[in-house]
Amino acid sequence: MDIKFRGKLKAIGQEGDGEWVFGDLLTNKGCSYIVPEYADIEHMDEDIWEIQGLLPVDSASVGMWTGQKDKNGKEIFGEGDIYKDADGIISVVEMAVDGWALFPITEGTPVRNLYWQNVYDKTKGEVIGNVTDNPELIKD
Repeated sequence: MDIKFRGKLKAIGQEGDGEWVFGDLLTNKGCSYIVPEYADIEHMDEDIWEIQGLLPVDSASVGMWTGQKDKNGKEIFGEGDIYKDADGIISVVEMAVDGWALFPITEGTPVRNLYWQNVYDKTKGEVIGNVTDNPELIKD
C-alpha cells in the first residue's frame, strides 16, 4: 500500500488557499506540511535536508489514506472522512492500530467505545464528506 496523506492548505493569502493537497507528511514544531511529489528535496549533510515546495496545511485537517476506496472509487482517508455504509449508518473514519475503523455518529459525536474494524466489506459504502468541509453531516 502506498502511504499518502492529505491536508487542507492554510489560508495565507495566496492562490489555492483552502484547497486539499496530497503527498507525504512533515510535522515540525506543531506545524504540519504536505510534501507534494514535485517538491525539491536535497540531502545537504548527515542530518540536514533542504526541502523546497512544502505546503503548509491545517493540522486538524490532516488524514492518512486507508489504502482503500469506497464503492464510487473515492479514496478513503482516516482522521476525518465521513462514511455512510450500505445500511445508512454514518460514521467517522479514523486510523486504528492495525488499519482503520468506523466510529458511528450518535447525537453529533463519534461513539469511541463502539466501532467497526475489519468486520465487513467497507468498500460497499461511500464517503459523503469530511469533518473539515462538512461538519453538518455529523450533527443530529
